[in-house]
Amino acid sequence: MMNNQLAIDFCIEIDFQKETKEPHRIFTTLSEMTQTFQTLDENLVQSIHSKLEPALLLEDIESGSVKLWLKQHLEALDDEAIKNLNWKRIIGSYLVKAKYFIVNFLEGKMQITDRAEIEHLEYKLMELAKETDVLSIPSYQTIEPKNLLQGIQGISGALKNLDKSDKIYYVTKDGSKTSFNLEFDIIPEVIEELFIRESIESKMVMIIKVKKPDYLGESQWQFKHENKIFDGKVLDIKWLEDFQSRKIDIRPGDSIKALVRILTNYGYQNEVVSQKYFIEKVMDILPYENSQQLKRRVETHIFLCILAYHLLVAIEKTLLNEGIHTSWLTVKDTSKTHQVATVILSTTSGEILKIRRGVNAEPPHLEIYKNLKIPSEIMKPTKTWHIPNIVTERIRKLP
Repeated sequence: MMNNQLAIDFCIEIDFQKETKEPHRIFTTLSEMTQTFQTLDENLVQSIHSKLEPALLLEDIESGSVKLWLKQHLEALDDEAIKNLNWKRIIGSYLVKAKYFIVNFLEGKMQITDRAEIEHLEYKLMELAKETDVLSIPSYQTIEPKNLLQGIQGISGALKNLDKSDKIYYVTKDGSKTSFNLEFDIIPEVIEELFIRESIESKMVMIIKVKKPDYLGESQWQFKHENKIFDGKVLDIKWLEDFQSRKIDIRPGDSIKALVRILTNYGYQNEVVSQKYFIEKVMDILPYENSQQLKRRVETHIFLCILAYHLLVAIEKTLLNEGIHTSWLTVKDTSKTHQVATVILSTTSGEILKIRRGVNAEPPHLEIYKNLKIPSEIMKPTKTWHIPNIVTERIRKLP
């Protein structure tokens, strides 16, 4: 029975069977539902005025069937925008009715699949806002559809804590009572689909920092580009297999240069609803360098430059001593034609023999080596044995 001695506005009532398991489900549901209603109120009052700050106040809790009595509270409104001195009571009544209407709207529904249903609910809620007639200038707005659906999702999520034998009701101070629909469910993917008007794909080469790799291959990677953090799915199967088999070492903080496909979904107000990222080809890995590593790399680079300069001077001086005035550029272009080759031989056992050796030096090469007093054999032959890779057929089930 309603307690008329209290300044209440509405009540959340839960009927449950005694001596059932997981008693915390009742209090978890009440907690999550109260938080959802608070967020809903913050979005609903935007239909009237942007400076309204609603709050829910706890008035009483009754046992038996658990009843949580709550009171609407409002503050921080620009007084010049209103014309009715009882605006707190009127707007508080609007919030109670709006939540009642939303709970009643979900009755008998399993899910929402049509945007028209949400548009109809938006219109009805705005009509309730207009009925308050509290604004000097009647500039009432519809609630943002995304905020409305997130509120509905919050209601659905809170109800999932209850058993099928439980019953939960929304009760107003005038005795109106409607039941929450425990069968209703809505998932984030459905919410997104309801707001997508158009999808546009683009591809670009990007350098993106790895924040969280997917070591198990069961989820998406997390990347950072500029100041934006986003999740992305790696579609480069060969590279992904090498990473998960530890042939490739990449850690948080490292970066990759990759071909990225970006799917941008736009809503009915031309706003960006969501973006999805697909890493189609990993082109390079750019390891993270801290300041100490960078300092050592710079020092090494300077040392190699100085060493190369001294080697160049030594070569030119040696050739001049032999009476040869050929420029360094000519010596370099002639020397680089003396190359190393690899011979690959198959065997009857299935193994592969690879022989790597320098090709025979030509007369111009021999002349340079003679004057520099260095051997003409640029490397000793090396032999290595290899087992060929086993190729398995990948079967993909077509859609």
